[in-house]
Amino acid sequence: MPVDSLLPMLVLAFSAAWTPGPNNALLAASGARFGLRQTMPHVLGVGLGFPVMVLIVGLVLAQAFQASLWLQEGLRWGGGALLLWMGWKIAMAGRPGQSATNDTPFSFVGAAAFQWVNPKGWVMAISIT
Repeated sequence: MPVDSLLPMLVLAFSAAWTPGPNNALLAASGARFGLRQTMPHVLGVGLGFPVMVLIVGLVLAQAFQASLWLQEGLRWGGGALLLWMGWKIAMAGRPGQSATNDTPFSFVGAAAFQWVNPKGWVMAISIT
């Protein structure tokens, strides 16, 4: 990856972190449940964690993904399977208002680490690089 592409890529990654997807759903739920003040570490974890993921993917993994059809197809099918599983879990979940098991909001580190298991994040990171 050319060095002159680094700043535009990070700006795109920072703005892409706020597009609709799992991050926004989790942030909205956390804000509604815990309020803005307690949700701020989660917000900062998403805002910094996703650009860091894109940077690492761009510097380390981009060439491997571009060169390997197996990795591309694995990401495609694995991401699709994960989305189907999450859809199934949502469809089978209890009614809203039932007791939730998480009594604390995401931490900064937890939100940043979540980017690495976010299928939309992976697709966007690979696409950006």
